[in-house]
Amino acid sequence: MNAKKIYKVALCRPQLAENVGASARAASVMGFNQLLVIAPQCDIHSSPAYQLASHASDLLDNAMIEKDLDRLLAQEHFIVGFSARPREMNVNHCSLPELSERLSQINNRSVVLLFGSERTGLTNKELSYCHLQCFIPTFNKNYSSLNLAQAVQIVTYSLGLAQEKHACPDQIDEALSEQTSSIGLTQAFYQYIDDITHNEIMKDFCQRTTLERTLLRLRVIFNKILTQEDDVKFLFGFFKALTKRS
Repeated sequence: MNAKKIYKVALCRPQLAENVGASARAASVMGFNQLLVIAPQCDIHSSPAYQLASHASDLLDNAMIEKDLDRLLAQEHFIVGFSARPREMNVNHCSLPELSERLSQINNRSVVLLFGSERTGLTNKELSYCHLQCFIPTFNKNYSSLNLAQAVQIVTYSLGLAQEKHACPDQIDEALSEQTSSIGLTQAFYQYIDDITHNEIMKDFCQRTTLERTLLRLRVIFNKILTQEDDVKFLFGFFKALTKRS
């Protein structure tokens, strides 16, 4: 697995200070702490920007401002441009659900997530600077445009989630292993429950419902809570003691 990526959220020619602030907040809550602003058409340090940034004012304070995209290329970043509009340019492209996997295949640790202006999005020239074009799937055939901050929120959430999953594979594997190891015992427990529902002890209860519904309800409940082998053993022993004839 490649080293953890360093993501930089870049806003190209933003027109509204409020959108810059909201984008900073969207990125910050997902753990992204670097903001680039290219050729801003507004004052990104104005009061409206800070009001929408809320607790992400530090991103605005430390935001790097560039007059154009040339510096990004010079710094050897891997640039992902976001655009919903199909282009005739031959830029590699993918959808957002595919992006994390695509980025895992590159060696660059520093990745720039480039978003265009509110009115026009990325121009063809700006997109030509990108190594990869990515689009966010939407489900309205007649309208696929997202607000700038909404787009930043969705992208950073998706990539942040992927980073978190990759950060703790050992714990996840261990949890799955524990759950898998208890499956055989759980099936034996279910068989025991099946058997005792035919027992005289359960006769009165099962008169109020059907045997099939009783078993179904028990399986649903136990499937929600039984993930550890010790829990299965405890309930198994408890039910055996409860139904043991003297």
